[in-house]
Amino acid sequence: MKVQILTLCISALLLSACGGGGSSNSESPTTPAGPSPENPQQPTQPKPNTTLQQWHLIDLEEDYTSSSLLREFELYSNVLSFVNGKFYTLEDDDAMYFTEDAVYKLDNLPKGKYGYEYGAGTITDEAMTIRLRSTLGKEQLAFTNYIKKIDISGNALLTRLQPELHWELNHLSLDELKRNISIQDLNTLHGLQKLKFPQGSMCLQRQAYANNQAYIAVDADDDQEQQGFLAYAKQYGTDPDILKLTYMNSTSYLKKGNYTWGYTQYENRYYLSEYNEKGIEYSVADDLEQQRQQLQQRDLTAAEKAARLELIDQIAEGCTY
Repeated sequence: MKVQILTLCISALLLSACGGGGSSNSESPTTPAGPSPENPQQPTQPKPNTTLQQWHLIDLEEDYTSSSLLREFELYSNVLSFVNGKFYTLEDDDAMYFTEDAVYKLDNLPKGKYGYEYGAGTITDEAMTIRLRSTLGKEQLAFTNYIKKIDISGNALLTRLQPELHWELNHLSLDELKRNISIQDLNTLHGLQKLKFPQGSMCLQRQAYANNQAYIAVDADDDQEQQGFLAYAKQYGTDPDILKLTYMNSTSYLKKGNYTWGYTQYENRYYLSEYNEKGIEYSVADDLEQQRQQLQQRDLTAAEKAARLELIDQIAEGCTY
């Protein structure tokens, strides 16, 4: 079963001190462990006088099987490397970003020994900032994660890695987990609850997410949206909620709402897109407070409401937000 394999993978990660659900730290100006052919996600050997800080992204991703409604869990891991003012990961991306004066394509990034180079990157105990490199070679569009560094030594694995799943396992009578997972896998997940992070484990807990200028984001793989684009173009001028933006050789029609989304035409292709204004895009505190307010409006027993408030509090302590 995938969950049983997952247990072995996570145990191996813990033994190698690969820290918590957001991330774990491997910081060194000299010589971290060299790469392994069997495990390419090991830190690589830097050159002398190289400033290197690496964080491991670890998560339990879940899905439903195609043949049934049973949930499956798989281990996701990646490595973020900040090397001499540059930012690298082991994965590239299918996204494109448009600003008024630049286009940023992430599907053909240069690759080196630390992974794919996205552009400039800096990290402190309070913030992680990445400046993407545009097709013109400029590093202008910046994204900042405001973070909190937490010592998770000795903490239970799932309380930090997957607090919602941890809560589900402790409240099976209130949740549907037990009805869409096998008994064998359920027992394995209970076993994961007993694992703890080793001494020295740290995680970065995201507090908020911001950008330094307005932008439009599209998925480069989703380029068959001409019908939607033309429909929005036709509504433009008569529907006050439809906006038109022309950003750097692209044309977008977007519908205002809680999220401003629509369609973008670029180089004779048509993409589903989303617009974000300059500033704070997301705040964990605001999101959790909204969840608390919505919970108060639900018709629940006092015991159920208390249990679900406990869930929100546990999510606030997780390192996966």
